[in-house]
Amino acid sequence: MNSPMIYELRKPSQISGYIPEFVKGEYSLKPVDQLSLFISHGELDNILPYGWGLESNEFFQGLGAQVTFEAYPEYHTVSLQNQQDFKEWLMDKLDK
Repeated sequence: MNSPMIYELRKPSQISGYIPEFVKGEYSLKPVDQLSLFISHGELDNILPYGWGLESNEFFQGLGAQVTFEAYPEYHTVSLQNQQDFKEWLMDKLDK
């Protein structure tokens, strides 16, 4: 019987999310220069402003993370294109 393959996922993703300012200021930062991130956001998001996604991208890039940022002409939703892009990104990272 084959053992199941277990992956330790160290490639976080953020889909229509943000990092609150208090987290940036009150929590100690850990090195992220070896971290790959997928961040996506809808340009028309009426729940979480698109600018918050841009700020998250800039924040993590400023810390040296390897960020893939994707924007979509969507509201607060995960489009089929977003799902496909995330899947491709994840499969690429799992192959490495």
